[in-house]
Amino acid sequence: MLIRVADGVLVHQSPLLRNNSVVVVGRAGVLLVDPGITGDEMACLVDDLAGLDLPVAAGFSTHPDWDHALWHAGFGSVPRYGTARGAAFLRELLADPGWRARVEEGLPRRSLRRSRWSCSA
Repeated sequence: MLIRVADGVLVHQSPLLRNNSVVVVGRAGVLLVDPGITGDEMACLVDDLAGLDLPVAAGFSTHPDWDHALWHAGFGSVPRYGTARGAAFLRELLADPGWRARVEEGLPRRSLRRSRWSCSA
Protein backbone atom coordinates (compact mmCIF):
# COMPACT_ATOMS: atom_id res chain seq x y z
CA MET A 1 0.00 0.00 0.00
CA LEU A 2 1.28 3.45 -0.86
CA ILE A 3 1.32 6.00 1.97
CA ARG A 4 1.51 9.73 1.28
CA VAL A 5 4.35 11.20 3.36
CA ALA A 6 4.54 14.66 1.73
CA ASP A 7 3.14 16.50 -1.27
CA GLY A 8 4.08 14.42 -4.30
CA VAL A 9 5.88 11.73 -2.26
CA LEU A 10 4.46 8.26 -1.61
CA VAL A 11 6.13 5.35 0.22
CA HIS A 12 5.58 1.59 0.31
CA GLN A 13 7.36 -0.34 3.04
CA SER A 14 8.28 -3.95 2.37
CA PRO A 15 7.06 -6.29 5.07
CA LEU A 16 9.94 -8.63 4.20
CA LEU A 17 12.98 -6.50 5.07
CA ARG A 18 11.26 -3.19 5.97
CA ASN A 19 12.84 -1.48 2.94
CA ASN A 20 11.09 1.58 1.58
CA SER A 21 10.11 2.06 -2.05
CA VAL A 22 9.63 5.75 -2.75
CA VAL A 23 7.49 7.32 -5.46
CA VAL A 24 8.21 10.96 -6.32
CA VAL A 25 5.50 12.48 -8.50
CA GLY A 26 6.58 14.79 -11.32
CA ARG A 27 5.00 16.34 -14.40
CA ALA A 28 6.06 13.53 -16.77
CA GLY A 29 5.29 10.69 -14.35
CA VAL A 30 6.98 9.31 -11.27
CA LEU A 31 10.54 8.65 -10.24
CA LEU A 32 10.53 5.21 -8.64
CA VAL A 33 13.28 4.83 -6.02
CA ASP A 34 14.26 1.30 -4.87
CA PRO A 35 11.08 -0.33 -6.24
CA GLY A 36 10.85 -3.48 -4.14
CA ILE A 37 12.20 -6.90 -3.30
CA THR A 38 9.78 -9.62 -4.38
CA GLY A 39 7.86 -10.03 -7.61
CA ASP A 40 4.57 -9.94 -5.72
CA GLU A 41 5.53 -6.72 -3.97
CA MET A 42 6.55 -5.02 -7.20
CA ALA A 43 3.37 -6.26 -8.95
CA CYS A 44 1.34 -4.58 -6.19
CA LEU A 45 3.26 -1.36 -6.76
CA VAL A 46 2.53 -1.64 -10.50
CA ASP A 47 -1.19 -1.98 -9.67
CA ASP A 48 -1.16 0.87 -7.15
CA LEU A 49 0.52 3.23 -9.62
CA ALA A 50 -1.88 2.24 -12.41
CA GLY A 51 -4.83 2.81 -10.06
CA LEU A 52 -3.58 6.34 -9.45
CA ASP A 53 -2.86 6.84 -13.18
CA LEU A 54 0.81 7.49 -12.40
CA PRO A 55 3.19 6.22 -15.11
CA VAL A 56 6.79 5.50 -14.21
CA ALA A 57 9.12 7.99 -15.93
CA ALA A 58 12.41 6.76 -14.42
CA GLY A 59 13.91 4.52 -11.77
CA PHE A 60 16.70 5.12 -9.29
CA SER A 61 18.76 2.75 -7.13
CA THR A 62 20.06 4.44 -3.98
CA HIS A 63 23.01 2.13 -3.36
CA PRO A 64 24.72 -0.99 -4.72
CA ASP A 65 22.79 -3.80 -3.06
CA TRP A 66 20.73 -6.28 -5.09
CA ASP A 67 17.57 -5.45 -3.10
CA HIS A 68 17.68 -1.83 -4.25
CA ALA A 69 18.13 -2.50 -7.94
CA LEU A 70 15.34 -4.93 -8.84
CA TRP A 71 12.75 -4.07 -11.47
CA HIS A 72 9.37 -5.30 -12.73
CA ALA A 73 8.32 -5.31 -16.40
CA GLY A 74 5.12 -3.51 -15.37
CA PHE A 75 7.13 -0.41 -14.50
CA GLY A 76 8.03 -0.14 -18.18
CA SER A 77 11.17 0.29 -20.16
CA VAL A 78 12.27 3.64 -18.78
CA PRO A 79 15.69 5.07 -17.90
CA ARG A 80 17.12 3.70 -14.67
CA TYR A 81 19.79 5.52 -12.72
CA GLY A 82 22.22 4.89 -9.90
CA THR A 83 25.80 5.57 -8.95
CA ALA A 84 28.80 4.35 -10.96
CA ARG A 85 29.73 2.12 -8.00
CA GLY A 86 26.24 0.63 -8.03
CA ALA A 87 26.38 -0.06 -11.77
CA ALA A 88 29.77 -1.78 -11.41
CA PHE A 89 28.47 -3.92 -8.53
CA LEU A 90 25.42 -5.01 -10.52
CA ARG A 91 27.45 -5.83 -13.63
CA GLU A 92 29.67 -8.06 -11.51
CA LEU A 93 26.71 -9.65 -9.73
CA LEU A 94 24.78 -10.39 -12.93
CA ALA A 95 27.86 -11.86 -14.62
CA ASP A 96 27.77 -14.71 -12.09
CA PRO A 97 25.19 -17.34 -13.14
CA GLY A 98 24.66 -18.43 -9.51
CA TRP A 99 23.71 -15.02 -8.15
CA ARG A 100 20.01 -15.80 -7.72
CA ALA A 101 20.65 -18.91 -5.63
CA ARG A 102 23.03 -17.00 -3.33
CA VAL A 103 20.51 -14.20 -2.86
CA GLU A 104 17.75 -16.68 -2.03
CA GLU A 105 20.02 -18.37 0.54
CA GLY A 106 20.32 -15.05 2.39
CA LEU A 107 16.57 -14.34 2.51
CA PRO A 108 14.32 -15.40 5.37
CA ARG A 109 12.51 -18.66 4.50
CA ARG A 110 9.11 -16.96 4.72
CA SER A 111 10.08 -14.71 1.82
CA LEU A 112 10.26 -17.64 -0.57
CA ARG A 113 6.57 -18.44 -0.12
CA ARG A 114 3.99 -16.56 -2.11
CA SER A 115 3.19 -13.51 -0.02
CA ARG A 116 -0.11 -11.72 0.37
CA TRP A 117 0.38 -8.01 -0.16
CA SER A 118 -1.97 -5.15 0.51
CA CYS A 119 -2.35 -3.64 -2.95
CA SER A 120 -4.45 -0.57 -2.62
CA ALA A 121 -3.61 3.03 -3.29
